Amino acid sequence: FENLMSDQLNEVVACGIKKVSDNNLQTFTALCDNQNNESVVPLPKEDTIVGKILLASVGAHINSLKSWEALAAWCYEMGGKVCSQIWVKNSEEYGGQETLKVISSYHSVGVDVDRASSESLEDQIRDLGIHTLEQINSYITAWKRDNGRVYSFFKVAIHSYFKFLNISPYQENNCKFVTATLCLLRLMVKHASELQETVDADLAETPVHPWVPIVPQLLARLNHADPYVRKKVEELLVKIGLEAPHLILFPAVVGSGAMPTTKLFPMMKTYENKKDGQPNEDGDEDIDDEDEDDRDDDDELRSTNERAEMMENSFHSILDSLSEKYAEEIAQVKMFVSELQRITLLWDELWLGALLQHQGDINRRFSSLQSEIKTTESNTHLDQATKDSIIREKYRLILKPILFIFEQLNEITSVEPETAREKQFQELYTETIQDILTKLREPAEPINPNNVWEVIQGLQHALQDKSRYRGGANLSMSDLSTTLLKLESTKIFMPGVRGQLAPPTIEKLRIT
Repeated sequence: FENLMSDQLNEVVACGIKKVSDNNLQTFTALCDNQNNESVVPLPKEDTIVGKILLASVGAHINSLKSWEALAAWCYEMGGKVCSQIWVKNSEEYGGQETLKVISSYHSVGVDVDRASSESLEDQIRDLGIHTLEQINSYITAWKRDNGRVYSFFKVAIHSYFKFLNISPYQENNCKFVTATLCLLRLMVKHASELQETVDADLAETPVHPWVPIVPQLLARLNHADPYVRKKVEELLVKIGLEAPHLILFPAVVGSGAMPTTKLFPMMKTYENKKDGQPNEDGDEDIDDEDEDDRDDDDELRSTNERAEMMENSFHSILDSLSEKYAEEIAQVKMFVSELQRITLLWDELWLGALLQHQGDINRRFSSLQSEIKTTESNTHLDQATKDSIIREKYRLILKPILFIFEQLNEITSVEPETAREKQFQELYTETIQDILTKLREPAEPINPNNVWEVIQGLQHALQDKSRYRGGANLSMSDLSTTLLKLESTKIFMPGVRGQLAPPTIEKLRIT
């Protein structure tokens, strides 16, 4: 009976697939039929029957939403199941547990085997130096075969999800759209190279409306390490932006790094947990340790900046693509965001916030420096010239993070002032700030660090007094931003508004 049912089911599937004329489904049908091949992990018989029934359903009802959705979900689940089964069944074929441990370590260093090419995987295994060339070739052959089977499921899942989205009528807040698009995004992100051909073929034809609910998830993927993933996500966001610019313009402008203050505090965090230097009386050994710590900090800062730059470049690319159709809207949003950032964090608030945030670290460093100076001065085995050289170097190393903070702040507030408030700040504090920077860079008396510490404390107290004096008084918009004061009849979409064909725009700001 089972054989008769299987034969009849195969006939129905073959007839349906022929009617659909879909290469992805034809390949997948052959995979389901290849269950007696010892070189692959067979599916349980009930799973095979379910898969064929779903294929038959698609063939019988080409435009059935339920059929395509069910087939996509089943293939997505089976791909994950087969992937986990392969490593268990083929432990002997991969050289036993020892080789599986090697493959696991290959995963653990951040290289995804599913996405690696056979050449890069071969190089990684060869570098371990524990396998012969014949063994490596057998592992690569098995890896290609097993991965091919896994990706056959994922390819049909992608194709079926895209088909489901393409034939679905527009329905706002449809949770099935969210499930489908999130599954597609996950497959694109985790298995980009192997699924590239299928993604390229179907992504170009996908409608915009199903992707709108997951715009935040798409934006978050713009810092992905794989250029192909970033490119595809950019293309999708541009496609959404052309039809619904109010969903894309604001995050793209903000993410493009319109104001330098958006970059300041992430960079300053690099130094928050930096260990205080504790040089010994000779100075040389711990100075080397400090230099090594500085190099580690520089590497961390460089990595952070590279990721930020990667995302910024993606946002710039999106804005460039949208500028042909929405040039005026983009220009106005840039202006609006820039002015909002300006009044959200005023220059005196920026300096005071940074000084208060790092007050403990600043005091701790000056105290440590004083202690090190006393230790060096009390060393009777050193002449005065050597003591002076060691003290100057300790001064530079221990206070270097403080100099970094002040340089970053000064870079923001030393530009040409654009408002009355910014002009007033420079008139009141520029001289003091430059005095601090000079004493941190080239101290006239490194043996007396209180010279600069007292100036820093004086600046902080002056900013605190001004903040307390102002109290809860309202600020005048004419002092903060004359641009916002004059704003009216704009093309700036209301941020956060979704689901409207013609979202409201900002007419003017109420000045209070």
